[in-house]
This record gives sequence, structure tokens and C-alpha cells, in this order.
Amino acid sequence: MPAPANFSPLARVLVAYRAAQVASGVLVLLLGLGCGAGRERIPVIFDHDGATDDYLALLMLVGSGRCDLRGVTVSYGLGHRNSALTATSMILHSLGLQVPVAAHAPALRGPNSFPDDWRDMSDQVIGLPILPHVDAPFDSGGSAALLIELLDDSETPVTLIVTEPLTNVADLIAQRPDLLAKIDRLVVMGGALDVPGNALAASSADGIALAEYNFYVDPVSADRVLEAAERGLDIVLAPLDVTNELQLTANWLQRLQRTESFGARLAAGILAGVEPTVAAGEYYLWDGAAVLALLSPESMHMKEVALSVEREGPGQGRLRRDPSRTATVKVATGVIEKNQVLDTALRWISDVHPEH
Repeated sequence: MPAPANFSPLARVLVAYRAAQVASGVLVLLLGLGCGAGRERIPVIFDHDGATDDYLALLMLVGSGRCDLRGVTVSYGLGHRNSALTATSMILHSLGLQVPVAAHAPALRGPNSFPDDWRDMSDQVIGLPILPHVDAPFDSGGSAALLIELLDDSETPVTLIVTEPLTNVADLIAQRPDLLAKIDRLVVMGGALDVPGNALAASSADGIALAEYNFYVDPVSADRVLEAAERGLDIVLAPLDVTNELQLTANWLQRLQRTESFGARLAAGILAGVEPTVAAGEYYLWDGAAVLALLSPESMHMKEVALSVEREGPGQGRLRRDPSRTATVKVATGVIEKNQVLDTALRWISDVHPEH
């Protein structure tokens, strides 16, 4: 059923999404993507910044068979805004998933940035020949508006998976603090608790990085979101402590490249530009760790810690224990069996198949 002429662009996207579900007899139950036979699926919104490992995380979510993907939002971070929006739309379209997508308002960003060469590398995904050309859906209301609409529209609480700076989530909480009750869990890739960071711009006097990049790019938003644990927000954090144990090896990449499924071929294409980094042992399943923390928490060591983030100064973005905060955050500190976890990631990616 078409949306009435006086509906906003965002409302039209959501009406089309709901209509597609109904017309297909609840589309997401019929798609082999994200449907677990006999298993209740987790309603999820995925908030990312268009890095190569974000797209791997998206494929893991879809291929896991455990998630009902309600929407995807893009924030300022590693990838450039329009490229991330376009690549996300292309991937979802290639999988037959009619899911609303929106990007952050251009002015909505933290005070710091990722290195330019990292950002340029992520733009290459839109040129992959395996992906169809699509016009990226855009709504002037942006990511915050889509998050608000999706949470308002949901009859049950939704899990947010965030693999980017926490700008969008902080903006959501500032605009609609009442919607915290609609967030079942917030699963975040970010921070570095008991290991060095990777943002060299926030370093100690002896040159040790203090902050992880997602938290460094927007430290104020990171701290505001962690502070929301005091208001009952259930937060699960996958920091560098756990991602450092999820190194993607040349052998893992070769296994992926030998797999004939659509998801594996797409993932291999996404990783083609970073293959030298994989070969050098410097590429990790950063954002995929958040998916694993949600869907396979038993594969990780977890502990609960009261946390805050330094908002300014030379250590801005540093994650630290904070005894002044009474609410704790669940923190993944390591994996129990690395090879088994990486095999799970490979299996989920390989289980992604297009429907159209």
C-alpha cells in the first residue's frame, strides 16, 4: 500500500518497509537471511560508520540466522557519509532486504577524526562489481529521526548494535530519553580498558595510545552513553581488550576466498583492499566482536565494570574505571577459544545468500 502524499520521506520509507513485510507474509520470516528455524529472532538496529569491518559485521548479523534487522543508521566516523550510505544500501539491496537506512546530519559529529587514508580505503566498497547500483535512500531527518521512529514503532524493546562513535546514540538519548525503555541492550564496539588504545593522537608522554578510535572521535558522546547505564540502559562493550584476540589471519582470509557462497565472495571483495594489512597481521574482527558479544556471549570472558570516558585533554576518549558511577557495564575482556570464534564468524558470513 503506497504512503499518502502528505507523508514525510522517512514515513514513506517505513511504510514501504512494513508493506514489504506484510506482502511477503512477514518478509523476514521467509528470507533465509536472518531467520533461525524454530528460534525467536532478536530485533536489531545496526548503527555503523562504513568501515570494511562494519560491512563484515553486517554480513555476520544477517547470516547468523538470529536477527530481525529493523534498520541501519550511519554516523560520522571511519567511512565518508555518502559512501557509507550508498554501500550499505547496495549490500542490503543485493540481499533482498528492504530495510530503512539513514545517515547522520552532516554537522552531527565529534571533535576528532580518523586518519584520512583509513577513510579513503573504506570508500572502495561502493565500486565492488558484485554489488548492484542503487540510489542511496536519504531522508533529511537523518539517523536520529530513523532511530526514534523505529523505537517508537516497535512493540517490544530493540537491541542496538553500535560499531562507530556513539554520536547517534547520544543524540537519540538527548532528544528522547524516554526511549531508553525501548532499548533492550546496547552492544558497542569501542574503548580500550586494560590494553593500549589505537588513537595515537591521544597518547601518554611515553607515546602509548590511551584511547580507542571510536571513543576518541567523539569522547563526550561516548561518556554520555555510558552514563546512561545509571538510568537502566543495559550496555555490553566489546573493547580492544577482546578484539586484540580476534586477528584475521592470511589462512582465515584464504578459507573465505575459497568459499563459493555470495556472502563469502562479497566479504572477500570488501577485504581485498586491506589484504596487505591482513597479511601483516594488523587486521582484526573489530566490529564483528560486537555481533559475537550479542549472539555468542558464552564464547567470551565477561565482567561487569563501572566506567566513564575522559571527555577532554590529552587522554580524551580513554576508557577508565570510575567508582563514582554505581551502574556497571558488561565488558568482553577476551575470547575463550579464538579459532572457534573465528570459525563462527566465517560460517555466518558464508551463510549469507541473496534472495533476488
